[in-house]
Amino acid sequence: MTSFNESDQLLTTSEASARLGVADGAVRRFITQQRLPASRLGQYWVIRQSDLDAFAKQQPAPSAMSRAGRPAKAATRAHDKMLGLIAERPGITVVELAEATNEPRATALRRLQNLDRRGWVTRRKADRPKQPHQCYLTDRGWERYASRPTPLSEAADAGSSKGGDVHAED
Repeated sequence: MTSFNESDQLLTTSEASARLGVADGAVRRFITQQRLPASRLGQYWVIRQSDLDAFAKQQPAPSAMSRAGRPAKAATRAHDKMLGLIAERPGITVVELAEATNEPRATALRRLQNLDRRGWVTRRKADRPKQPHQCYLTDRGWERYASRPTPLSEAADAGSSKGGDVHAED
């Protein structure tokens, strides 16, 4: 337990999570793991501002953290492939993404949710009722799409489409 003096501002887990940019559950987990000092005030946890500031200095940058307070996983080739499909076919549905990637729908949906959390994709309701949501790239998604590593197969296609023969002449 931490002792408090009157000069320290006390924060709830919700306030601390907003300042750290993580979920409330992550802050409670930091407390129970004794990584973040806090005290109980009735049924609530309270955290001193100075303790939160010290904790924040020890943590990785917010862009390297997920909402759950764990290090964010790097985007995989499967994520980049899904970005490419959405870029080529704006308005594609989860079912169509699953078919195009030869993955189960649940896996495609999980990947899509991951892209959504990163801010690369947005899902919108279709114009007609009872139609599946349609997927579109956000501005950040277009930036990622443009900067993604080019697979060897695409690089070979780009080299051969420049009009020249790829074989050296004798």
